[in-house]
Amino acid sequence: MLLTTTQLSQFSCSVRFMTLLLVFALISVSAQGEQKQQASSAELQKLIQAVAQNETLYRNLRLKLTCSEVAHAGWFLHDDSIKVKRQSTIALTVQGEKFAERTQTSGDFVKHLTGGLGWPKEGFRDSASRTVKEETPQFQIRTGTRTITSVFDGTSYQYFMEDKLSNQGATEPPRLEQDGMISDQSPGLTDLARPHMFLFEPARPRVPLSVYLAGREAIRKYAGESTSESRFTTRIQLTGREKLQELDCTTVRIETFDANGKPRSRNDLWLAQDRNLIPIRKLHYSYRHSKDLPCSESRIETWQEVREGVWFPRKTFIERYDSNILRRELIQVTSWRNDYEVENIELNPQLPEDVFTRLNIPPEVLMKKRNRGDNNQQKKEADSNQ
Repeated sequence: MLLTTTQLSQFSCSVRFMTLLLVFALISVSAQGEQKQQASSAELQKLIQAVAQNETLYRNLRLKLTCSEVAHAGWFLHDDSIKVKRQSTIALTVQGEKFAERTQTSGDFVKHLTGGLGWPKEGFRDSASRTVKEETPQFQIRTGTRTITSVFDGTSYQYFMEDKLSNQGATEPPRLEQDGMISDQSPGLTDLARPHMFLFEPARPRVPLSVYLAGREAIRKYAGESTSESRFTTRIQLTGREKLQELDCTTVRIETFDANGKPRSRNDLWLAQDRNLIPIRKLHYSYRHSKDLPCSESRIETWQEVREGVWFPRKTFIERYDSNILRRELIQVTSWRNDYEVENIELNPQLPEDVFTRLNIPPEVLMKKRNRGDNNQQKKEADSNQ
């Protein structure tokens, strides 16, 4: 009995010792994990600061570029036989948050004839075919020109659009349509004027890359939103170093999660070290379509050195793949593609005083007024009438 008691005592001491070792091991692992997380966070903050410093090089500029667009006319159905093509010339002048933008486009424009989801009468296309035959087209193709001009002086935003379009194949002269708006709220500076966000065009948010990498709360504050109604969160990670087009790049992953913590989408970026940390490549994944294949790809193909050590994209493409085909067949088929080429760029240009206020609008055009808070007021009035 004495031996048994001694053995039990020794066993108890051994258990206690092993428990203490396990606790210390867990504490050590936890501490190491926390240290790694803190180091990663510090490294990310260092990158954000470096990006922000490089962004200041491009705060004031004058830019001219062209865009060649090729897209499929349908919304949800892929049809290789029906494509629309457009050519645009874009002129941009930027001074901080102030801007003047003029886009002149010629070619094909699509007018959708259905207000909601346009389902084909024969159902979804056969997976072996890229074509859907419909008795009634869901869209109409027009040809002609569209000119969009907008200015923002820091407090007032003005917008004017003029269309001269005719139905494809029609013999009548183009129909003139004009529209204009004045607002105290700007839609934001186009990503084309920010080389660090060039590959994000035409998606949102329209914020500097340094703000985007800081997360949703930073984006909300930059946009001047008082509260956040978004149910989504983001996780930003530095994923390593890679060489792309003979350039050393820092790779970053920005992943979005829903309110339940389920991952929904992600952007993978390659920031070129010797190109002012401008992303040279961007892949966007929408997990509802595919976690393995991106639904869009953007890439800078050639560069120009504006001045010593200051670079700007020269040729860039942004390509979107058909989401339905990607989800059903796990293959990438182009839905639309934009090819950009910068013709001229000038940093810190001398500008006339009225460049951000002058908008040549015909006197017969009635400019709509839309101010901050109008949507909330309309919502309150609608709620009170229920």
